[in-house]
Parts: sequence; C-alpha cells; structure tokens
Amino acid sequence: MEKLTIEDVRDPVVAMAIAMEEKLREHDADRGESGWVGDHPLSLWGRINQETTELICAIAGLVDESGNLVDGKSVDDIRAAMRECADVCNFSMMVHDVLSRLIVDEQRTGVRFGG
Repeated sequence: MEKLTIEDVRDPVVAMAIAMEEKLREHDADRGESGWVGDHPLSLWGRINQETTELICAIAGLVDESGNLVDGKSVDDIRAAMRECADVCNFSMMVHDVLSRLIVDEQRTGVRFGG
C-alpha cells in the first residue's frame, strides 16, 4: 500500500478527525499531560463500550426505523449524536495509540513483549 499524505485523506475522515480533536481539547485540563498514554487498553475498551451505548441511545432517539428524523428533533440533536460518534472514535484511537507504543517500545528496547 502506498504511503498516504494528508491530501489523500477523504473529506469525511478529515471532518471526523476535527470533531475528535475538538472533543479531546474539551478534556485536556482533566487528563493532564500524559492523557491516555498510561491507560490499559482494556480500560479504554470499557470506555468504548460506554460511549457506544450513549451513541446508540442518541441515534435511537433521533431517527425512526426508516432512518428519518423523528418529529421534534433538531439540528442540535443531530450534532449531539455526532459528538457521541467522536467519543467512540477517540477511545478507539486511544487504544490504537497505546498499542502502537508497545510496538515502538519493543523496537527501541529489543525486548519482546508477551513471549
């Protein structure tokens, strides 16, 4: 596979990345400098499940079985569901980041993890 550059990234992916960064910045003061780096991947997985449940609830209350907007729902309700999408993606990104650091640590130290 060819190496991608930012110009190759699809518009919806860029839009999601921006939404993710906005959500992350809301919590920067709470998380401190290290953020999620020291978190266990399974702990983060628990947060993915929690955020996924919140997303399901947001979507279920937003659209009917045909995928149409429920009467009385607004653009703000849609945006709230989209923010839940960013939460799910952020915790998935955190797991990805923690796992990728294991690879970097193994390559840096020469110590194989798990075997």
